[in-house]
Amino acid sequence: MRLVFFICIFFLALCHQSIAQDDESMVHSIEFTGEHKLNIDFLRNRIITKNRQTTNWEKLQTDKQRLIRLTGVQNAEIKIDTLSDKSLDIVYDLTSQRTILPQFGLGLIEENFWWQVGGAEFNLFNKNQTLLGFYQSQDGEPNGKLFYNNPNFRGSIWGFSIDAFYNSSIEPLFFESGAANYEYNLLGVGLGGTVNLGFLDRLNYTLTVFNEEFIRDPEAQQGLEGPATLNQLKILNSVGYVHDKVKYDFFYRKGSQHQLLLQSVITLEDDTQFLSAGYETRHYWRPTDKTNVAAQLKMAIGTNNDSPFAPFVLDSNFNLRGVGNRVDRATAQVVINLEIRHTVLDYKNVAVQMVVFSDSGSWRTPGADLSILTKSNNFRSFVGGGTRLIFTKVFDSIVRLDYGFDVFNSEIQGLVLGFGQFF
Repeated sequence: MRLVFFICIFFLALCHQSIAQDDESMVHSIEFTGEHKLNIDFLRNRIITKNRQTTNWEKLQTDKQRLIRLTGVQNAEIKIDTLSDKSLDIVYDLTSQRTILPQFGLGLIEENFWWQVGGAEFNLFNKNQTLLGFYQSQDGEPNGKLFYNNPNFRGSIWGFSIDAFYNSSIEPLFFESGAANYEYNLLGVGLGGTVNLGFLDRLNYTLTVFNEEFIRDPEAQQGLEGPATLNQLKILNSVGYVHDKVKYDFFYRKGSQHQLLLQSVITLEDDTQFLSAGYETRHYWRPTDKTNVAAQLKMAIGTNNDSPFAPFVLDSNFNLRGVGNRVDRATAQVVINLEIRHTVLDYKNVAVQMVVFSDSGSWRTPGADLSILTKSNNFRSFVGGGTRLIFTKVFDSIVRLDYGFDVFNSEIQGLVLGFGQFF
């Protein structure tokens, strides 16, 4: 009897293997169902399975992930009906999401406060295009952004984006004789292009023209060697490559993503050039049905000018939650972010996750040697906890609340409220 059991298991395994390898089958028809607003022709261009062509299970699973990655699609299920001639009627049943939503954020650290309000449409014209705008107050200074992105122009592999922004903040700059607060203003416009190299890979190019202005606080300590004002017009050329193997299952993620970014900044006034290179990788694991483990590594290095106006910033919004807004600048950085997200409620259209996190990093001060990245007194580490309120029927509608404190100095701590997962 045991022999018969193992023989049955063996033949079941062979059957599963043949299904997994899945011979090509002719497609008779393709249909999209569900209460979605996406353009049908756009959806047909998105998938690799085509009518009157052959397909297999692997291609259909790739189609599923292609559709889930679209804004406005929460989930996708595949239904197959085999006809008498062995051809297939394929139905992609889509669970929709709202794509018009507010943009808001809030950060509260001692003597350091910011808030943001705005709106976005992530499925403009029902073709997955994005139109976004917001106003942000940081340290009492106005900030704003307008952004449009068309990732697949007329259904092609090409895309483009247009960006206009104004940033202003108060931040300390550090000199040998002491530190001084400067008002930092950044006004710029950018035009970007994208080519989609298959499903997993994307190449981006952006040309940005911007003006940087630094104005020293009149009440700052006298005798510092920093300029009273600095105003420079610059051109940024940026090339990025993305390899994205993340798979989505509602708000859970699994897989990895890699990004490489090369930048050149030319100052028109004196024709000086600044170069930088950055690498970022994210990994997601799902050890249980309700738990996501996420890790992010960011490394960047730039021209090591001995100047307080360095490009990489230490900030609660970008790397270390709880540290403050633009508290330092550097010419190289290494940052590691870790999160464990556990779902404690998933009911109808709302889910709640509890989060514990660790944010750590090291920065190279302008003009210093790279070995400073390994010095313990240059290392910053924050730990904390938070919660995620997720509205599953609305695209990327995750309200994030985190509280972090410095491992080595518990007096440095802060609250960060934002929209969307930190990474």
